[in-house]
Order: sequence, then structure tokens, then C-alpha cells
Amino acid sequence: MKAPIDEVSQQLTAVLGPITKAYRRGVLNRHDLLVDLAERLRTGLGADAVILNETALRPISLSDALTLGDLLAIEPFDNQLVHAHVPEDFRQDLHGLLKHLTEQAGPLVTAPDPLPDGITTVLTIDYLADTYLAGRTHAAGLLLSQAVKHVLTAPADGGTQ
Repeated sequence: MKAPIDEVSQQLTAVLGPITKAYRRGVLNRHDLLVDLAERLRTGLGADAVILNETALRPISLSDALTLGDLLAIEPFDNQLVHAHVPEDFRQDLHGLLKHLTEQAGPLVTAPDPLPDGITTVLTIDYLADTYLAGRTHAAGLLLSQAVKHVLTAPADGGTQ
């Protein structure tokens, strides 16, 4: 029987898939990844707008394949993606909302950029929704780490995207 530490080590080195050409063999640029991710989430989940903060991710050196350990190092917070209400005070001042969020949570990425006038909800992470926005409307049914994995890994057929 293997020692529990050996089992965990094997789990962390398990390959989740090949890394797409754009992110392969370098230090992960959080901003670039989030720009790509935010647009995919907006179109894929049908959100009017997406707001993500760069501090939700960590830059790490990537190789040719993404491992579970890499993914946990990139997104160590277990963030849930949720739909959240834009606070009433900021519905007519989205620039003010983004300024406030940046001051509190660090650099942001939005999709679209700039945000459209008249939005009342955004897709974001649970931390921003619960701490700085007007609460969740509902969960998106996806973890931030799952979305990151999808963007970073190539299709199973070995494509380079």
C-alpha cells in the first residue's frame, strides 16, 4: 500500500491536458489569460458582462502539459463563478464601480471592455459578488479553476489552438 503522501504526489502530477500554444513554456500572464477567459465566459454563458480580478490567479511557470498541481497553484482559492447584482449606487456609474473594485480587489478584466450601459448583473467570482457587489443572483455552475483549465488546455485531439 502506498503512503498517503505518495498518492497525493501522484494526484498533483496527473496531467490534465496539453497546454495551448499561446500559454506554453513560459510564466503565465494573468491579465492575458483573464482577457481570453472573460470573453469566453461572456459568450459561452450568455452573460451581459464579466468582471474578474487578476489577484484571483497566480502566475506560475508552465511547461507543455497542465497538471493538477499547476492548476491548484494558478487558482488556489476555489472561486465559484456567479452572477451578481450591480449595486444600485453604481448602475449609472460603471466607471465608478470599476474604480471602486480596482481599489479594493486589484486590477480587473472586463468583457466587454468597456462595460455596456444599463447592465444590472455581471458574471464574476463569489468573492467579488459577496464582498463588493450587491450579492449573487445565482451560481454559474462552474469553478474559476475549471474555466482556467479549459482555456489553458488544448483539445484532446492534440490541436494547438
